[in-house]
Amino acid sequence: MILTITELLVVPGAEAEFLIAVDKALPELLGAAGCHSARLVRCTSAPERFVLLSEWATLESHTEDFYRSEAFLRWRDAVSEHLCEPPRVEHAEDLTGLITR
Repeated sequence: MILTITELLVVPGAEAEFLIAVDKALPELLGAAGCHSARLVRCTSAPERFVLLSEWATLESHTEDFYRSEAFLRWRDAVSEHLCEPPRVEHAEDLTGLITR
C-alpha cells in the first residue's frame, strides 16, 4: 500500500470554492483503479494549506495509471484554478505491521 501526500496551496479567499471543486471532483479520484481511499485535511495554522491523503495499491497505480487517465485530467481541471502553485506530491510506504517492538 502506498500513501500519497499531496500538498495543495489555495489562493487566499478561494478556500470555499476549492472545497466545492474537490467535493465534485473527488469521485474521479476515488473511482480510479488502485485507489483505496482519499481524504482532505486542512492545516489549522494556515487555512489556505490543504493536504490530500490518498492510498493506492501500488506506486504505479497512482503515478502511471491515474496520471495518464481522463479522470486525472478532470480532477486537475476542477481543482487547479484554485491553487497558488502546482501541488507538491510525495509517496510513502506503509510500514505498519513491519515494525517490531
